Amino acid sequence: MPTYLVQERGLNLISMGLLQMIPAIASVAFYIIAGYVLDKVKVGREKWIGGFSGLGLALFVYLMFHAETVTGVIIYQSIIPIFSAALSTIIFSLPLKYLPEAIGGSAVGVVNLGMQVAGFIAPLTIGFVIDAFDGSFNGAVWLLVSFGVVCFIAFMTFKSGRENFISENPQTIPAVK
Repeated sequence: MPTYLVQERGLNLISMGLLQMIPAIASVAFYIIAGYVLDKVKVGREKWIGGFSGLGLALFVYLMFHAETVTGVIIYQSIIPIFSAALSTIIFSLPLKYLPEAIGGSAVGVVNLGMQVAGFIAPLTIGFVIDAFDGSFNGAVWLLVSFGVVCFIAFMTFKSGRENFISENPQTIPAVK
């Protein structure tokens, strides 16, 4: 976003830096809210929140990049953490909810590793896509929108393996009863 705001929207670095504080503060607030809300959601219902969040992410990324004004960009960018916080919180909590206590921590570690690798690969991929589109951000926008759609599809096809795991491994005590 910083490069986009400077190159495409004409902001100077100071203005861009100050404006980027708004979505960052919104992100902190929404992560706290997402954790609280998802603690209250019945086990097995996460798929609906995850699916909705994937679609919301796709929609607001599209709207952000097509906003008429910088104010619109910042507003949409500040709404996106509602959905990304829900997705991240769900993804981190699934191993703890569905796997035995003995391996829950290791599973969360693997999830964290995956997120760290994605955090490294995503900016490189977006840079390559922007280069492939001769400096246009259009390809990157559609890549990000497609990630939201993929999240939606993944969550809509998610089935709790908890019941199957317990019936196949009765000696294992589940993390959530």
